[in-house]
Amino acid sequence: MTKKKLLVGLLLLFGAISMTTSYAQMKDAQAKTITENSNTEFGSNHYVILVDASGSMRGNEANLKRVLANLWGKTISSNKKDFISIVPFGIDKDKQSFQNHFYLDRSILMQRNSTDVIEKFSAKIDGHFFSGNWTGLSVVNERALYLFKNTSKYVNQMFFITISDGFYNGSNPIEEVERMAKSGIRAADQVLEEINRFNKYYYIEHIESKRIGSLYLRVVKIVPTGSNNLDINSIADFPSVKDGAIDVTRSSRGYVLDYTINPKENDFEILNVDYTLKQGDAVLKTTSQKVGEPFSYTFDKESEACTLEVKFSVLYKDGIYGRLILLPENISGLQKLYYLNFEGKKNILLFFPLSDFMYKIAGGIGFSSQDAAVAFWNVVFLILVLLMAVFFVVRYIKRNKVNRDSNNVIIN
Repeated sequence: MTKKKLLVGLLLLFGAISMTTSYAQMKDAQAKTITENSNTEFGSNHYVILVDASGSMRGNEANLKRVLANLWGKTISSNKKDFISIVPFGIDKDKQSFQNHFYLDRSILMQRNSTDVIEKFSAKIDGHFFSGNWTGLSVVNERALYLFKNTSKYVNQMFFITISDGFYNGSNPIEEVERMAKSGIRAADQVLEEINRFNKYYYIEHIESKRIGSLYLRVVKIVPTGSNNLDINSIADFPSVKDGAIDVTRSSRGYVLDYTINPKENDFEILNVDYTLKQGDAVLKTTSQKVGEPFSYTFDKESEACTLEVKFSVLYKDGIYGRLILLPENISGLQKLYYLNFEGKKNILLFFPLSDFMYKIAGGIGFSSQDAAVAFWNVVFLILVLLMAVFFVVRYIKRNKVNRDSNNVIIN
């Protein structure tokens, strides 16, 4: 190796070190906005109208039709994306069993919300519509939920609207079932099992009760047990974070954010994970993914004021309804907000920061992590230092030999 070639090599390498910050400054740092697959529709409500069809309701045909006609757009939303069901209930005297509590042959189940659904049902109401001897009013809400078990249509909230000439007095449903069993109403054990399961997974939230003419209207919301205090950490496993910040790893391609959530086995199933990555108010990327799929983004350079918002749409696996979705808009525990912590530049030989240019060179030959790239350049520089040391030692030896030879010539 000649002296000239060695000096040129050293100049090139030390020039690379001086480019630690200049390379990033020369790059175009325009923000990238990425929008990917949006969430499927999970926000629909389901309104279930339970109509008392017992014999005591006979003579209330006209009033019942008026009450039904006034529900839409008032008690029931006018959102046509919602669902509506209308189910008459009662127990016939000659079929005194809870298994015949609902008249499914006269029911309309889970149709898109419109006045046409109510009008179609109202057309069936005549003097022969009311035939039951028992209402079973105290357990109708708990039992009606089972009618929609594992339907294919997801909903977000469920409201039950009961119309009857009797008023629910708040008596204990289990005690009511036991009393009705003593009166000869069969299948009580099945109903008690259904009520107990309902009470495990849901509770009834009273919305409104009022009298309209000779009829009573009661509106309740069916609420998942514990949903108000639901914490997503009990549903899924998350990457470890420190002080609410996710680490963004430096690579030869830039700064890489990788974030993956894995599910847990329990009564909940994460259907969708919605990500929104921001720098300040600017949205860099939005995407809706399945749980277990990694969320990735590569920054051109270290950036400030970056956040990642994560929201979850969760299926409630109750074994009853089976299609109720819990949404982050209603439950604060189904969302997270993280700050991003960018990995700093590591030093070569403890003094020289690893520049982007040098990182790309190391990454191009397989040293993808920052530690590996630093180790590579440490070896390179140590070899160069060693070569320089050998060069100067050889040069010193040669110069001393020349001086000794010159002295010997002079002496001789």
